[in-house]
Amino acid sequence: MPLPSRYLIYHFPEIEEFHERGYRYPLIQYKVLQGKGLIIGLDEGAEITEAIASQINEVIIKDRYIDVTEKKLISTVEEIGPIDGKWLQYTFTTPWLALNPTNYNLYRQCQSWKEKKILLNRILIGNILSFSKGLNIRIEEELQCRTYLIHTGVIFRGIQMSGFFGNFQIPFKLPENVGIGKASSKGFGTVTPVKGPQDFQKILKSTPEPFRSLYTQHAQSLKAAYK
Repeated sequence: MPLPSRYLIYHFPEIEEFHERGYRYPLIQYKVLQGKGLIIGLDEGAEITEAIASQINEVIIKDRYIDVTEKKLISTVEEIGPIDGKWLQYTFTTPWLALNPTNYNLYRQCQSWKEKKILLNRILIGNILSFSKGLNIRIEEELQCRTYLIHTGVIFRGIQMSGFFGNFQIPFKLPENVGIGKASSKGFGTVTPVKGPQDFQKILKSTPEPFRSLYTQHAQSLKAAYK
């Protein structure tokens, strides 16, 4: 997955938010969607992104410097957080890296897909809680989610890892194209809201291969009821 992070860390070493530190939720995230580079800033990360946007003139992709010939700065204010009585649907447009070394062992010990799904649902809710904590969002009640997930292999930093594509429902408002889970600052776990079949088809077209083929094969299942 092409990443501009090396360029940003090199040219802006004084900005702490460009460096991954500990388990803090990343307020600045880099990703490539529909063939275009995207930098997302949340909360104070948005202020930093806006301040340095005019200074970003190139990115590094696979050790190649590529000039940035076109830029667009979009600033939005959104209400995010828990929503009472309304389940919102989302899809992962990049692989969700749900498993760390600890819960990967738990995942392998599961005897059935039902057990794995219970674990993944718990991890997903944990990711949402981490997102909330990073943006100082209070959650008063216990969150629940429904998921339909497809396992896929992912190479990250030269290591084979387990990733997941699919849809989930949760009574929680997330910003479009925000990332959750491991390496979300590097473009993994990108989440897009799905409001209907038309949105699903648009997302399907923008999903890169080979994951688009995976989605196409399971399209009917992904749009089916969550069980």
